[in-house]
Amino acid sequence: MAWSVLTHWTLPFLRAKELRPVRHACTKWQLAADEDGQEREESDRARRFNWFLRRSNAQPVHIAAFRGDVSALKEFSPGELATMTAERKFSTVHCAAMGGHLDALLYCLAQGGGRMSDLSYSGSSVTQCAAFSGNIALIQYCVKNGGGRFTDGTIAGRTVTHWAALGGSVEAIRFCRQKKGGNMSTPNRRGVSLTHFAAWGGSITALQYCCSHNGGHMWFRDQLGRTVTHWACYSGDIDMIEYCCRHGGGTLRNKALNGEGPLAYAKRSNNPEAVEYCERKLREEEDAARPEGAAQVAAETSAGDGVAH
Repeated sequence: MAWSVLTHWTLPFLRAKELRPVRHACTKWQLAADEDGQEREESDRARRFNWFLRRSNAQPVHIAAFRGDVSALKEFSPGELATMTAERKFSTVHCAAMGGHLDALLYCLAQGGGRMSDLSYSGSSVTQCAAFSGNIALIQYCVKNGGGRFTDGTIAGRTVTHWAALGGSVEAIRFCRQKKGGNMSTPNRRGVSLTHFAAWGGSITALQYCCSHNGGHMWFRDQLGRTVTHWACYSGDIDMIEYCCRHGGGTLRNKALNGEGPLAYAKRSNNPEAVEYCERKLREEEDAARPEGAAQVAAETSAGDGVAH
């Protein structure tokens, strides 16, 4: 009896003591996972911000809206808040939605920076801009408050799911697809698939997701003959360019129907480093194609094989 009572009271304590290192290890793992998640979020925000700067020719007021800096927005007059970006004609409301900031969006609305029903030059809605941010709660808010429906498309047929792929959030792509914001397999009216948009946005994770979920193959070309590598170069992201070249997205020598190669799109990305990378790779290919270059490569390869064996 004494033993049973002792066992009854001490076993839970002993088991808890045994499990304590396991729980501690799980806690450390969770903290590491949280840190990785935060790093990914920061990286995604930086990638979207760089894309926004390269594509919109934004002024300081638009940058403040994209960043969600309401204190900075208060320094601008209502007239300045009502201006649009030089390219693509995004209002400050669009910019706040692209950055994923509801508080900045509401401030711009209140100060005459635009309306929820406004469209950009290409017909992009506030809801589509919110999809770019990957903020699902903001997407839902915009749909419920006149920012555009899930089923709306731009002049070129770009859907909210295309915008989500461009922003690079897999969760947002899933959510928009479930809400009938466009099929994974449906390109826009120029034949640009979700895979092309993901490459343009610079997110390798989103690109892989689109390829594996019927969003378009790596070897797809749009109606203008542009490869996935063309769109990767347009992103200006060197890691994306390298990934597409290595995984069947097309080489840097592939031409579109107008004769332009990926290098021409890298020059439009407003990223000199991407241009330098593409030019260097093209020079290396040319050197390797020459007889003396090919012989040197073969000699280096055989020497390497000799060392290895």
